[in-house]
Amino acid sequence: MLLHDANDVLMEAAKLAKYQKKDDLATGLFASFTVAWLLLRLICYPLLVIRSTLFEFPKVIDPPLPVYYMFNALLCMLLVLHVYWFSLILRIVWLTVTTGGAHDVREDDDD
Repeated sequence: MLLHDANDVLMEAAKLAKYQKKDDLATGLFASFTVAWLLLRLICYPLLVIRSTLFEFPKVIDPPLPVYYMFNALLCMLLVLHVYWFSLILRIVWLTVTTGGAHDVREDDDD
């Protein structure tokens, strides 16, 4: 859970900076969020969590319980979702770099 929570803090801080119209701060926080996502969810998560459950846990409990296979399948599905979400984040980064800004279509505009 700690791997996921660190990203949430950076994303919420970037949104707050954007709402306060501090675009440079929001861009820097979003860049930090993108790097943290890459490191924590796409590198640390598979190398630490999934590797542990796939290869180290069966050595501790032999034979694994039947729910073990479902749990690992869900963890791997979460990794697939992380890759998909990261592709969406990279699309926002690309729009920001090429057009000078990106607009989150999910958010209502209060102006």
